[in-house]
Amino acid sequence: MQPTLAGLFLIPICSPMSPILRKRLLWLHTWSGLTIGVFILFLALTAAGMVMRPTLARVLYSDLHVVDSCEKPRPLDALAEQARAAHPADLIVSVEMKTDPTESVGFKFGNKDLVYLDPCSARVLGTQNMYSGVFGASEWLHRLYFLPDRKPGLTLMGWVDTICLVLLVMGGLALWWPRNRLALSAALRFNPRLPEPARTLNLHRVLGIYTAIALLVMTFTALPLAFDTVKRSIYDAAGYVPEKAPRSAEPPEGTRRMSMDAFWHRTQALVPGIEQVSLFYPDKKNAAFEARFVTKDSPHTQAKGYFFMNAYTGETLRLDDYAKDQQLGRKIYLYLLALHTGAIWGLPYQLLLLAGVLGAAVQTYSGVVPYLRRKLGRQKEQGLTLVLARRSQEPGGVAVLEFRHPKGLPLPSFTAGAHIELQLGTELRRSYSLCNDPLDKLRYVIAVQLHPASRGGSRAVHQNLKVGDRVRTSLPRNHFPLDMSASHSILLAGGIGITPIMAMAHHLDSVAAPFELHYCTRSPQHAAFMDALSQPPLARRVTHYFSDSVGGSRIDLDATLHQAEPGTHVYACGPERFMDAVAEAARRNGWSDGQIHREHFQGGAFTAENNAEFEVQLVRSGKVVRVPKDRTVVQALAASGVVIPVSCGEGVCGTCVTRVCQGVVEHRDKFLSEMERLRNDRFMPCCSRASGKLVLDL
Repeated sequence: MQPTLAGLFLIPICSPMSPILRKRLLWLHTWSGLTIGVFILFLALTAAGMVMRPTLARVLYSDLHVVDSCEKPRPLDALAEQARAAHPADLIVSVEMKTDPTESVGFKFGNKDLVYLDPCSARVLGTQNMYSGVFGASEWLHRLYFLPDRKPGLTLMGWVDTICLVLLVMGGLALWWPRNRLALSAALRFNPRLPEPARTLNLHRVLGIYTAIALLVMTFTALPLAFDTVKRSIYDAAGYVPEKAPRSAEPPEGTRRMSMDAFWHRTQALVPGIEQVSLFYPDKKNAAFEARFVTKDSPHTQAKGYFFMNAYTGETLRLDDYAKDQQLGRKIYLYLLALHTGAIWGLPYQLLLLAGVLGAAVQTYSGVVPYLRRKLGRQKEQGLTLVLARRSQEPGGVAVLEFRHPKGLPLPSFTAGAHIELQLGTELRRSYSLCNDPLDKLRYVIAVQLHPASRGGSRAVHQNLKVGDRVRTSLPRNHFPLDMSASHSILLAGGIGITPIMAMAHHLDSVAAPFELHYCTRSPQHAAFMDALSQPPLARRVTHYFSDSVGGSRIDLDATLHQAEPGTHVYACGPERFMDAVAEAARRNGWSDGQIHREHFQGGAFTAENNAEFEVQLVRSGKVVRVPKDRTVVQALAASGVVIPVSCGEGVCGTCVTRVCQGVVEHRDKFLSEMERLRNDRFMPCCSRASGKLVLDL
């Protein structure tokens, strides 16, 4: 036997799902939601109005529905005359009544207008079209009455329901299904403390379970309404053959039809306990009067009985009491209709359906928004393709590279202290600070020193990149920004740390902000950018320190940072020991941590010493990966098929920063601030570890 499509998606609920099947199912689930999500949202929101109409219409439109009760209401024929006078342009099609003495009487006309009257005073309360107002418009939209031909629209709606049932609801359940009892408990609870986008995805999964019941009911019960074949199948399975409405015999010439009141009294006499009724009083010569009624003991408001009466003689043509006369096939269909429209079990069930349809709206949001965030994030990550337009050499083994747009177009702007990431090979990415003036819109300039113990980045730049080469880069990012509210800035550069400091000096000078620059190198022969720093406008702001030169001197950090003035900020970039010395001197002299800024070029080397083994769980797939002592999280995930983009690999650049959903992080990076570490909602998988199990937004 060939498996059904629904069966293929139900299999994973009862058995472990292979990664390939999960990936394909996730793709189907995502794209079906994105492509038909708007239509589902439309159906859900319009269904909300239909579901709550029986309960709220009387409350919101009390001026049309609520009247004072009286002992002797006016005859229906007298009320009809008043209704015709208020609406003379059309014929009355039916009378809509409830036996509640505080309920008005509605006369429906051919154009679907309802004229409401007080049955005691015959006063016209107002007119409202069936498909106007909040609830009427919801039904008009939901039933696709705005289409010239509703049949194709209903068929389309049926197919949307089918796709929703199989791919979205059942597929979503299969993807959600937890692997164990502990995971089940977590999967049923919303965690508002998760960072974004993990919180939105958590809402999508948890809310999906609670809305799935309502959505399954609504989509399943919509099928016989949308597809005649489904409706006929129900009738055929139960042996039900619908009967045509009987007709009145041809009356003798001059015979008058019976009055509305006579028809209503005859209906009440045959059917005791009527709660609401629609009396159809057709104007055709041989048409029968028809009453569609719901009694007080009916199981739901769609459980209608039918009474047909000869319009001239009062003879009973047919009486179909729901409980006694209607066949099983018809009852099944009406029961499904009641489930779909909320016409059963009163307000509690209506609220359940309302929660389901509103939940579908939230599901659309919480499913689409994270996807768009990821797509936009990936597009942002894709960056630029630039051409190496110029290359020069500075002292100290420093290569200066100037990148431009291949077509000479302006480049995305950047701020002082920013960097770009260069893709130097398939798996080789490195970040380098921009050192030119941020006002320069046509080029990005970086300076790369050849490191003796290069791990591939500086060697690739020095040996492989040639003028005319095209290089893939990221957009500029800034983890070392200037605080432009500072009253004064002290810039401290050690060796190649001059690169971001150069951009800061250019920017501060261009905005006439007060600053001073202290540049520490071994000798003038090891100092990059000496020409630029020796000429206006920067020359008067720079102090040089040459530690190995005759007559040279080292910087006295305590003298330079002797007093912490309010509003003054210090920026340090260079070797780790240099920046540590700057930070220690600043703190000794009363500088707060908020006034001290530093840019790391290199992190600590990875070592397995004192490491503990731990587990990482990926929240999107549920996969659990063991991280051994001698591997980083990046390496362990890569071995299991999950690749995280990495640049420096030392916790410096921030390329691999990842959201943390649960767990305690052991931070070993140089990228996150102390405040960011205390929040415990992100970490650097290239170097940091965890105490116990770590749940990541991957």
